[in-house]
Amino acid sequence: MSEQYRCKSCGYVFDMKDMMCSECGVGYLERLRWTKGGDGSHFEGCEDVHLDCRIAQLEKENARLNVELLELNDKAVFIEFENEDELPAEIKDDVYSAMFECSHVDGVRLFPYIEENGQKYFLVMIEEENKSRLVYIVTMYRYGDREKHSYVLGAFSTENDARECGEKEKDYRGGKYEPEIIKLYVDSQRIDDFVGDSDHEHDDRIL
Repeated sequence: MSEQYRCKSCGYVFDMKDMMCSECGVGYLERLRWTKGGDGSHFEGCEDVHLDCRIAQLEKENARLNVELLELNDKAVFIEFENEDELPAEIKDDVYSAMFECSHVDGVRLFPYIEENGQKYFLVMIEEENKSRLVYIVTMYRYGDREKHSYVLGAFSTENDARECGEKEKDYRGGKYEPEIIKLYVDSQRIDDFVGDSDHEHDDRIL
């Protein structure tokens, strides 16, 4: 199989490489790019040289990508929107409120849903229980010892506020009391972790 080359000086085309052009006797040969490979002069990587081979390669890649796209479309779930006036009449108030948080207005109020097997499933907003009622309890322990005198300094909405007030109280008490911060949810007995200084290093809830 031959490779076509062209003289850099005069443009004369040859089937050999690394040779000086016999036409002008000055230029050396370079590979001729973007010529057709219909004469059978194919070789590995000839798509970079043969325009028709490059087109065929791109068409093959495009067909492969189209097949992948069809497969993805079969698996995809598309979100559609329902006009508020077309919502089912039997929706309960609490369900509507949860749906309302996901809706938006574009001329009319639209509610997002997905559809599967002809059944519509509307999107709702579910808030994490007690998430908005997270508090940080700061307790001051004398010399950081839980067996000694202690008192609750306060409850704070952010960890930064709790730390800042705990450190201020520590300085005010001349360093005799150490703050310990516990993160709690209101109306919950769950303790996520402890935050702050403590002599209870064995407790992995204390950071």
